[in-house]
Amino acid sequence: MLTDEYRRFISLKNNKNIFFAFFKGAKYLFRQNFFLFFYKIYKLLTFIIFGNSFKINLDKSIKLNNINLNEVFKKFNTDKASQYIHNKKITKGHNFADFYEIYFHKLKNNNINILELGVLKGDSTASFYHYFNNCKLYSIDINKRNFKYKSKSI
Repeated sequence: MLTDEYRRFISLKNNKNIFFAFFKGAKYLFRQNFFLFFYKIYKLLTFIIFGNSFKINLDKSIKLNNINLNEVFKKFNTDKASQYIHNKKITKGHNFADFYEIYFHKLKNNNINILELGVLKGDSTASFYHYFNNCKLYSIDINKRNFKYKSKSI
């Protein structure tokens, strides 16, 4: 089977040109839309080259002090708040802020390390950055390209 594909590639290369053969081969290999293949390569290259330049720098923003956790979650539009905006509609959130506030209020000014798993865009990480005064945040997600914040503390 592989030899058949190789023969087909060679005949394409000889009859047409090398670029046409490459594009046909890439389409065959990835079994996806031709333009989607190049769009993914474009996204990967822009992430490698410009990765951190498009991220919001939290160190340059004004720290939100003396505000409760639910309001910080609302400001960053995370689903951990009592309500958040989803598809241009106000949606009921998970309301984790009330639960977190009970335990985290005592730790607000302490030097702590926080590990957050599954951060998606990083809205809750940015919220924790503003809520805790002296913390070091560690965020983990499968796709780090979606994460839109940067800081020396993150």
